[in-house]
Amino acid sequence: FALPCGAKGVYAKMVSPAWKAVPPKSWDVAGVFPSRFYATGFDAKTVGEIFERDLLAEAEAAEFIPVGDENDKADKSDVRINLNYSAPVKRIGYAFARRKFSSDCERTVYAAFGADWWGEVFVNGEKALDVRSGWKPTPFPLRLKNGDNEVLVVVHGGSSQHWVVFHVN
Repeated sequence: FALPCGAKGVYAKMVSPAWKAVPPKSWDVAGVFPSRFYATGFDAKTVGEIFERDLLAEAEAAEFIPVGDENDKADKSDVRINLNYSAPVKRIGYAFARRKFSSDCERTVYAAFGADWWGEVFVNGEKALDVRSGWKPTPFPLRLKNGDNEVLVVVHGGSSQHWVVFHVN
């Protein structure tokens, strides 16, 4: 996603943000990695244990692939990433989605992230958002540095799917 730098101005009225979906095919994915969630009778503590681990190190060691046409078969909206269809392994557990991009200046923009079910967002290696409420996208500041940036999403599905949405404004 390309955003202009240096925009300044005075705003006379409040307007609703114009959220733009980051297209699924602009992401790379890894997983789905197994968890003990279903084997323990849907014990949410087992999911919490995953999110207490060093997920950045796990993502660094993971093999990422681009989101492919399988995602289109799962969802024609061009908004959601379905990690069950996009990731190389089809199972219930947790998965990663990664987006690399450049910014021509340091700035803060706003993003909204939603996932089915638990999720975390890391921006340039720093945790930016922790979501335990499910699908409804949650807005948060996305602090970009001048040059290369990376957004890493970790999600553990709560149903048979692993949906992720990511919007910027």
